[in-house]
Amino acid sequence: MPESVQEHTPTEPSPNGTAKRSYRPDPTLLGQETMLEIGAHYEDRRITTEAIARAFGISNAMLSAVVDALGLTRRGIGNTGLKPRGHFTAQDGKRVWVLDEPIGPPPIPATATEARALAATPPVPDETLVALERMIDHTPKAILPPKPEPPVQHRPQLATDASSVVWEVQVSGTIHVTGNEITDAIAAVQGIYPKLRITGIRQA
Repeated sequence: MPESVQEHTPTEPSPNGTAKRSYRPDPTLLGQETMLEIGAHYEDRRITTEAIARAFGISNAMLSAVVDALGLTRRGIGNTGLKPRGHFTAQDGKRVWVLDEPIGPPPIPATATEARALAATPPVPDETLVALERMIDHTPKAILPPKPEPPVQHRPQLATDASSVVWEVQVSGTIHVTGNEITDAIAAVQGIYPKLRITGIRQA
């Protein structure tokens, strides 16, 4: 909101005896809410004072008057470093600062200070980029089906005590187990009875 009324304050007499007036904007004409909004953006060092003044349609003198009226610390003179690109947009009736999305090549530095800041950033050597590229494995990986787990066979628990003796039991018959391959069936039987001699095997 541009300032429409300015405060005129006599500062010193002119040679002809009339009061010489200087013009200092009156920040209260903007309203307390707008002043606080301007002050909040002023304290965000990412936003330049020119962008704030342009967004609110005020002069730099009015911006300084708002800062002084709010008791904020003034920024230093000159560019304090490379600032991210952004713009003001309207949101819920207020001006909100948003960063610009990087599109295409990097922007050309607007000032000599920005150019020096970009030049001070060393580029990544080509051999480093090649090494990083080689570390990335671009070979497509084949997805293998999960290997089926062999069936779990529970060995019967026998009650023993100090007077127990060892018995050698000779057996003859068949044992039914499940498995995808013949080796799975043999492994299942040997897992339960490791000393059992297998004389034959076939599908049931």
